[in-house]
Amino acid sequence: MTILKRRPSLNWITHLNDYAAPLPFPGGAFEILGWAYHAALPDNLPHRHTIYEVCLVGEYGEGVFTVGEEQYPLSPGSLFFARPGVRHRIQNRRSPMSTTNLSLTNSSSLLTPLMELSWVSFGWTLRQDANGETASLCRRLARSEIVVVDGNETPVVSLWKVLKELAETGTRAGTKEQIEGVSRALLLAILQAGAEPSFDTEAEIDSNTRPHALPTSVRLAIRFLQDNLERHLSVEETAQQMGISSRHLARLFTEHLGVSPTEFLERTRLDRASGLLRRTDLPIKEIAFRTGYSSVHYFTRRFHQFYGASPGAYRDSDTMSPVRILQKEGALV
Repeated sequence: MTILKRRPSLNWITHLNDYAAPLPFPGGAFEILGWAYHAALPDNLPHRHTIYEVCLVGEYGEGVFTVGEEQYPLSPGSLFFARPGVRHRIQNRRSPMSTTNLSLTNSSSLLTPLMELSWVSFGWTLRQDANGETASLCRRLARSEIVVVDGNETPVVSLWKVLKELAETGTRAGTKEQIEGVSRALLLAILQAGAEPSFDTEAEIDSNTRPHALPTSVRLAIRFLQDNLERHLSVEETAQQMGISSRHLARLFTEHLGVSPTEFLERTRLDRASGLLRRTDLPIKEIAFRTGYSSVHYFTRRFHQFYGASPGAYRDSDTMSPVRILQKEGALV
């Protein structure tokens, strides 16, 4: 365990909050309500916010993040999400320290230190017709149920460090613009880490097919299918939404994606299910219903046919490589 020898100056937090301003993106803007840091966060009581609060455990400390009745372990690098209106609590977990670590702290306590924690409170405004990638990430975060991820596997940890270093430079010329740029990049990385999986159509069956090269009708149909996976969908309804005939929609999918709309829909459902199995603890029955399968038995059979393993075995396997045919988890159309 590595324990910092000094408490970082809080001036950098003051500078960050002084520079905080709306960060526009196509169709909307981020609103940062506050940056915060605590070198030794005390336990807090159950509470809720009306905005998003995203926290990163620093280089030391362990704890538990309680959301409702569910508890999630925290350790250095944990990135966790407190969502608007959701009751939550952060508590430290004080375990006995190894004797090799005693020389690293001035405390006489034999317990691990309180968590080092950085966090940001933010929200966004979004036009109803906004359809850019950032707007899509905002919507996906809003409907996601991801609570804790390993921040070390994302750009978040590095970007937060860069932001701190920039804020510590104070009022040097150009600092404001740099902070705004890195703040925007950090918020995007946070959205990517916490948003529910989405899948683009960079088909592995045709690596030359790029999203921007797809006809508008195909891209809109893909969006419509992805946004309504939990309910029964037909080719006729999808085509009607696009203002074209079902036969024309089928021709477009076959020409540009190499599969029919029906096959694309099922593969998208199975691909999203695989992401939920990997990234959440939702029951298999719930995942089946969320991806449009009314029968768990049928979902299990189709999943096994596509991935070569049952949903339960797929979730438990640390080595299984998912076979993605039509879309890649986390990407955008």
